[in-house]
Amino acid sequence: MADTASATTSNATPSIGYELLRQPVQAGGHDALIQAMERDGFTFVVAPVQAEGAPGAAGVNANVSAADLRAPLDRAELVVQGPDFAAVTVATVPPMFDAFTVKDEALRNKSSLHFRRLVHWTGHLGVSAVQVPLPSDAAAIPEFARQLLAHAIPLLPYSALWVRVPLGDADAWSRWNLARTLMGHHVKLQVLLDIGADLPDGPTDRTLARWRGEPLAAIALRTSAFLTNKKGYPVLSKAHQALVRPILVRNPHVIVSHDGAQRDLAAYQQYVAFLFRSQPAPSVIDQFAAGYHDYLQNPLQPLMDNLEAQTYETFERDPVKYAQYQEAARKCLVDRGPQPQVVMVVGAGPRGPLVDCVLRASAEAEVAVKVYAVEKNANALVSLRHKQRSVWGDQVEVVFADMRTWRAPEPCDILVSELLGSFGDNELSPECLDGVQHVLKPDGVSIPQSYTPFWAPVSSSKLWTEASAAKTVAALETPYVVMIRDATVLADPLPVWTFTHPLPVATMQPENAHNERYSMTEFTMRDEALVHGMAGYFECVLYKDVLLSTVPATHSKDMTSWFPIYFPVRFPIAVPKGARVQVHLWRATGSHKVWFEWSVVPLAAPTADGVASKPARMPAGYASLIHNAGGRSYGIGL
Repeated sequence: MADTASATTSNATPSIGYELLRQPVQAGGHDALIQAMERDGFTFVVAPVQAEGAPGAAGVNANVSAADLRAPLDRAELVVQGPDFAAVTVATVPPMFDAFTVKDEALRNKSSLHFRRLVHWTGHLGVSAVQVPLPSDAAAIPEFARQLLAHAIPLLPYSALWVRVPLGDADAWSRWNLARTLMGHHVKLQVLLDIGADLPDGPTDRTLARWRGEPLAAIALRTSAFLTNKKGYPVLSKAHQALVRPILVRNPHVIVSHDGAQRDLAAYQQYVAFLFRSQPAPSVIDQFAAGYHDYLQNPLQPLMDNLEAQTYETFERDPVKYAQYQEAARKCLVDRGPQPQVVMVVGAGPRGPLVDCVLRASAEAEVAVKVYAVEKNANALVSLRHKQRSVWGDQVEVVFADMRTWRAPEPCDILVSELLGSFGDNELSPECLDGVQHVLKPDGVSIPQSYTPFWAPVSSSKLWTEASAAKTVAALETPYVVMIRDATVLADPLPVWTFTHPLPVATMQPENAHNERYSMTEFTMRDEALVHGMAGYFECVLYKDVLLSTVPATHSKDMTSWFPIYFPVRFPIAVPKGARVQVHLWRATGSHKVWFEWSVVPLAAPTADGVASKPARMPAGYASLIHNAGGRSYGIGL
């Protein structure tokens, strides 16, 4: 079976399996299943551990003795009898928890014995995955979670653990969330989404949103969900296609679940393979981010650290950003009139792309310019000076200096910078531009003129699991730059604060206090969800109506320079549909660094009339900690 973590490419072989839900599978029938799998073009098969009619094959009942369940499994009762085809087999453990009640201790003990016996056998074989059905009774979830955590996971060192969740069950997500919460969000736990003929009510995108942030390993398409086209071949309805196609982008395993009369399963395999092949071409942004989806990266600190040449080169591949900078410079030059202008590009980089933008804008506006290219990275100066000698000539003067301490030989009309981070101000653009603002004439213009961070609550088991993998407090109190894909944004992003340049000198305060900020944003949850943190973006006004944006609703088309930023929470927070959530954010400063602190505080859930009571809050203990208090785990060096 293909690795679910691998990136989808046009050459990837889709992982398509099949299972027989209603056709009895006899003991030792695994070889026949494998032969059918190979004949019909499938890559794996889903098979029950026990044959129909074997004790406990359909779940434990009062007629099965505890002594029998303690005995070794009988080979004559097993479907999968050996490890020969383990790598292409997903083993199905029968449901045995729905009948469980806390009061029925005998049934509980028998269920536990039988479950351990079956899981131990599949672990012994090393099958690729084991699927267990999610109990339909919420009262059974604690015992279900305990059995998985205490017995299944320790006995399955080489097998994935898939919890089969029926998509059409309105309460399935709540039961799934309870189970994985009781299991401490164990990384081995994954979802198999069971899709039948009936789809949930409501828009498809809302249905998808509920599961986008979950650890989805596979989907099962029941044959009853298919229609028959004019040529007699199985196809999915438009509604089912609208649901399935976005999921296929994640390259999940797909199971064709035969739940009716015997049919030509090869035709289903061919149709699913067609769905994979006919996926739309990835966007410019997805092509750029290939291999980096949901991959956490520490934010850059270009003020404290000198960047490598490869980092500069990556950023400079983005034509959209520089086209907008060029347009902003052109409009500014036109507005300032025909007289020659002094332009200072601070943080020019090794190839000076912003200098090129200014020079092209000068030619378009027919306004002469004198350009200073200021750069503090000595390594970047090597190629920057070469470009000045070979391309720019005397129109550009290259300056080796830290912009904050540079004493310019003359004031400038326009100050151009590219100091924005994924959250706008998180790479210390305010502090840098404060330091160099003195070079501006009283009527001078800064490009950019302002920038505003936005953020929204996000549910993503993938992001939170990655952040928590280090098992340290600091790892969950650090914001990460990440191309978010497997996540559900739970509300529309809201603005946090705004930085404007140039700043009136009278408003500046000692020790950088004027750049400290506090914000409280309040969100209403679209659906019941588990909040794993906050997803951050920004909007930037370069000049008047020339904008840059990473906010999803206003994202600058095909711009690749910035991924979103992710602020995790140490402990995921469950919130009901319609609940209000307050998120507090502080931007704090010290003598050597700037840092963020954040906290998530759910408020009251809606009452029967749909209105959340005020000022009531959720029960004590629902609020998150204040993360990174005092900058203890993460800071941005000045």
